Amino acid sequence: MPSQLAHLIFALESLKPFLDLAPLLSDLSLDPDSPLSEFNHQALVALNHGAQMPDMFYHNRRSKPSGLYISVALHRRGFAQVTKSLLTKASGKLDLPTVFSLAFLSHGILDRNLHPWINFRSGWVVPSQSHTDAWRHLHVVCERLIDHYCCSWKNMKNLNSALFPKLYATDLVPEIASRLVDSLKQVYPRCLNDTQLQERFENAKNDANGFYHWSMGLSSTEYCDLAKKTQACLHARSNGYVETAEQEDILHYVSLLHPRVVNGIEPCNQTILSLLSNSNRQEWVDPCYKTQVRTESLQDLWGQALKKSHTVIDAYLHNNKWQLVYDQLIHDGDLRSEFQEGACHNEDCQPIDWIRMLYQNFPDLSLEN
Repeated sequence: MPSQLAHLIFALESLKPFLDLAPLLSDLSLDPDSPLSEFNHQALVALNHGAQMPDMFYHNRRSKPSGLYISVALHRRGFAQVTKSLLTKASGKLDLPTVFSLAFLSHGILDRNLHPWINFRSGWVVPSQSHTDAWRHLHVVCERLIDHYCCSWKNMKNLNSALFPKLYATDLVPEIASRLVDSLKQVYPRCLNDTQLQERFENAKNDANGFYHWSMGLSSTEYCDLAKKTQACLHARSNGYVETAEQEDILHYVSLLHPRVVNGIEPCNQTILSLLSNSNRQEWVDPCYKTQVRTESLQDLWGQALKKSHTVIDAYLHNNKWQLVYDQLIHDGDLRSEFQEGACHNEDCQPIDWIRMLYQNFPDLSLEN
C-alpha cells in the first residue's frame, strides 16, 4: 500500500477536475493554522479520511477492540463492493459523503497501480522461504520513499506532521461514519455480526492519528539517534551476526519513518530516486501477474491510475449508467495487483535494500535539534 502522503496527494488530484480545490490546496501549502471556511475544512477532513481509511485499521495496534481485520479484508477482497455501496448511498453531488467516498475509491485505484512496482522492488516475506527474511521492512520503506518522492515531484513538500493534527482534530460528520459501517456490514459477514464495529472504527482513527504523529514528527535528535542505531544494525548484518530482538525493533521502527532532511542533508540521493522512480524504464514484471514484461516508470503508473480515477469519477457524477463504467474498471480482487491473480511470486522480484541505501552512508549524524 502506498503510504499516507501519496494517498492524500492522489485523492486531491483525482478530485481536482470536479471540485474547487483551491482553498484546500492553499491550506495544504500554508501554515496549518491558516483559516478555512467550515465547508472547506470539512471537505479536506472528509477527503483525507476517505483516502486513508482502507489503511487506517492497519494502524489499530494499541486500542482494543482492534479493527485490524477490516484493513486486511479490504485489501484482499471486497474493496470494489464496499466502494460501490458507499457511492450508491452518496448523493452523486459533491457533498461531504461523496467526497469521502470518491477519495476512498482513489485509495484502491492507486494501490492496484503502484503495488506491482513496489512488490517487484521490495519482495514479499514468506516464512517458509528463509531467504526472504532479508526483505523484511523493505516494502514499508519503499512506500515511505514514494511519499517523499511524490511530495517533491508534486511540489508539496510542506505536507508534514503539522498537517495531520488539523485533519484529525475535526471528526467526520456522523453520516459518513454510519454509511461506512453499513457498507462494511453489507459486504463482510464478520462485520455484519460484529457488535463492536463502531468502537473499532473510532479506535482505528485514534491509533492512525497517533501513528502519523509519531512516524512524521520525530525531532532531528531523535531521528539521527535512530539512524546511528540503524547503521550499527546494518554493520552487524554485514558481518554475519544474527540480529537481536533489539536490533530487529530498531529496523522495524526506522522502516516506519519518513526520510528527513536535516541540516540540509538529503537522505534520498539521486541513485535512490532513480531506482525508486524507474526513470530509465528498465524492464520489470508484476510478481502477481508475471507473464507481462513492463517498463513503466513510477510517474507512468501514477498517470495510469489518475486516468482511471478521473474516468470513474466523471461517470459517477455525470452518467446515470456509471455502474457499468465502474464494473469495467474496478474489480473486486486483491489490491496488490491491477490484475486479479493476487498471489506474489518471489522468484520474479528484484528487491533493493532501501534501508541500507538510506542509512549505511548517512553523511553526518552530529546534528542539532
